[in-house]
Amino acid sequence: MSISIPPYTQSPLKLRMAYELGRLRAAIPWMITALALAVLAYATKQQTKLVWAGLILIAAVGTMRWAGQAWNHVARLGLSFGMIPYLAALSAPLLGHHCEVGGCSSLCLPLCGVAGISAGWLAVKPIVKQRLGLGYGAATLLMILSVSAFACSCLGMASTLGVATGLGVGSVLRIAWMPRS
Repeated sequence: MSISIPPYTQSPLKLRMAYELGRLRAAIPWMITALALAVLAYATKQQTKLVWAGLILIAAVGTMRWAGQAWNHVARLGLSFGMIPYLAALSAPLLGHHCEVGGCSSLCLPLCGVAGISAGWLAVKPIVKQRLGLGYGAATLLMILSVSAFACSCLGMASTLGVATGLGVGSVLRIAWMPRS
């Protein structure tokens, strides 16, 4: 007759390793999402700086998801709402917009700015509802900005600053619009 050892009698180190491995496994799908964003941006823009930015984004998302608690929300909200300016910029060619090596037409900056306003407006409600606080809220907006910077980079920093301005305007308008309780 064999006797099985209950799992709680295992060494604390093994239990901790199993716990951390489980948290890492939970972060992998989000890291794959960040990888897909980076690959798509590189495929459309062909800029090597996007590879480095993609690696940083993957590491940041993985670290936030692994850290847990409020950082889970920061990574989830940042990736989700960062898709608004990201997809808006990548869909610009459908509106007749064409970027060239020497510059961009006049659609890129306003499109990224309006998408930033939309993302800022939409992101504030879950930030307030989940009571993330100012620091985590700012981290969420920075995550949105870093995701959108992959696609809103045709004018260099100008398009990214357009998204940043839009995020600020959209989030301030939403905070002012929200009912006080």
